Amino acid sequence: MAAERFEMNEQNAGVANNVAGNQYNNYVHWRKSLLQDIAATKTKGRWLILAGAVTSLAGFAMFAASVLRFMSQIADGLGKDLVNKVLVDPFGSDLAGIPYGLLGWAIAMVGAIMLIVGIVLHVVATARRRQLDRDLPPWFVPPQF
Repeated sequence: MAAERFEMNEQNAGVANNVAGNQYNNYVHWRKSLLQDIAATKTKGRWLILAGAVTSLAGFAMFAASVLRFMSQIADGLGKDLVNKVLVDPFGSDLAGIPYGLLGWAIAMVGAIMLIVGIVLHVVATARRRQLDRDLPPWFVPPQF
């Protein structure tokens, strides 16, 4: 058997125009980039929520320890009738020149602020995602693209 040979004749065309395909690709790239930004914001919000909660709890524990220590000193002093001698600083001993009870309170407030900022970032990112899905569903190609 002889091998058959197929030849293709030369094909000519005018200017090839792929504008619609390029516009759609740009739209897909723009949407993907926006979704990645939203996901990154949500992740940052989650990490801030976690770090804020841990920091706030650690600061509250420091503050509570100093207050409980002071309360136990009062209870011991009442039993021995040494109230005037026993009473010391209610915020505990100094740590780097600052009473550790007040330092714990300040750390707890910083943690609370981090927690609030993280919640706001997470909620804003979720709202942006919902708005994007509502306004521009994945199958929709807007006319300007």
